[in-house]
Amino acid sequence: SLLSVFLFCLSFYSELDPIFFVWIYAQSSKVFLKNKIKIALVYSFCLSIVIFFPMLIIYSSGIGLILLTMVTGLLYIVLGIVAVYSNFPIKKTMSQNVQFYLGIIIPPLLLFVIPNLYYQANCRLKEYLKC
Repeated sequence: SLLSVFLFCLSFYSELDPIFFVWIYAQSSKVFLKNKIKIALVYSFCLSIVIFFPMLIIYSSGIGLILLTMVTGLLYIVLGIVAVYSNFPIKKTMSQNVQFYLGIIIPPLLLFVIPNLYYQANCRLKEYLKC
């Protein structure tokens, strides 16, 4: 149930923003991505906390697994955001989709996929956020 909350939150970041909504931010691409990620993580954490604490109380023997699920869910949110902006303003390419789904299916790969897609997103957003 905890992971399903994160997948639900991930669905909010599956569509691209119009170019105008990205362009109106007067900040660099790194600051833009960090703010997007920060806001998404805070809101996702607030939604998941309702399930997180009762699970910690009820299933106290599985604290490690519950914390691992929480961290993995937050990494999925970061993955979703950088994947959407990695080929902005066009939808994701096949190679980006493969990276995204490999990160979802094999969570240890998130440590390699997120930085790669973050770099691509940063490069693509520099064209539209000139600060």
